[in-house]
Amino acid sequence: MKKRLKSKNKAGAAPKVDPYLEGLMAKLLERLVGVEKKLDTVIAQTAGEPFRSPEAKQPPRKDRTLYEAICADCHKVCEVPFRPSEDRPVYCKQCFAKRKSGGSGMPVLTPVVLPPKPISKLGSAYLPPPPPQAPAKKTKKSQASKKAKKKK
Repeated sequence: MKKRLKSKNKAGAAPKVDPYLEGLMAKLLERLVGVEKKLDTVIAQTAGEPFRSPEAKQPPRKDRTLYEAICADCHKVCEVPFRPSEDRPVYCKQCFAKRKSGGSGMPVLTPVVLPPKPISKLGSAYLPPPPPQAPAKKTKKSQASKKAKKKK
């Protein structure tokens, strides 16, 4: 059973408050008044101006330099906004979406880097992608070296 605490205060008397808490409450009240004043001044300054969206406030975007690269999966020429490097594969939008969704693509080949060209100077004729390289064949060891290993 829960015990009820009886209030020893009389019916009209205010409860006693710690002086430390009174000081904190006074400081918070001062801050609140200051914030209200700042808010009123900002509202007064912007009252006559129409609402502008954040996009309208931003400066126009700079034209990005696009680089040509060959997709590591489908070997099509694609444009990317970064300078491709030879040690990492580059994918076109479709192949990148397949890889991101978990679909299996073709095996990764060494990417080919093409020099950058502005968008307006792109030609319609492209070189075909290089043929995939065949893996190196293993050579048979001589029988003499095999016999030497067996004797050890």
